[in-house]
Amino acid sequence: MTTTSDLSSRYSLEETASGYRFTTDYGNEYIVTFYDLGAILETDELNLYEFCLEPAKKNSPVNDRNKNKLRNTVVDVLAQVFTKHPETAILIDLDSTDGRQRGRYRMFLSSEHDSWFKKCNNDQLTIVPLSIRTEGFENISFLLVRSNNPRLSEILQYATEYVSLSFGG
Repeated sequence: MTTTSDLSSRYSLEETASGYRFTTDYGNEYIVTFYDLGAILETDELNLYEFCLEPAKKNSPVNDRNKNKLRNTVVDVLAQVFTKHPETAILIDLDSTDGRQRGRYRMFLSSEHDSWFKKCNNDQLTIVPLSIRTEGFENISFLLVRSNNPRLSEILQYATEYVSLSFGG
């Protein structure tokens, strides 16, 4: 997964114990974390992580998606992870508490929209949908993994188990 020149405008990252932190042009702080699901599922050898992007401090109501710097920063983080650790699989669960999970999907993952995945994938990553639908609730989850990962089926099994346990699927 490589970034392209049109993604050069991004925020500076500060590495933390569980991921990264960055501050936007508007003074809003975000934390990017990677939770080790292998430890939770008692399969440490799989390198399976859950990705979270959360606001840590909101200083301005201005939308941080302007100029795509937020998206570009997320692309950069994920590109770094897959470059440093190509065997890694990342579970992305799109927050549905505010009903805007479809917008998050379009912004980050949709192959039909101008998403970071479409711009930066270079056919190296596979998106495996892990959506869970229960009465009155739709959770959108995806597994990102290198297409040539030799443990793809095992990773998919554990990721599906985790999503089912977490969301009662």
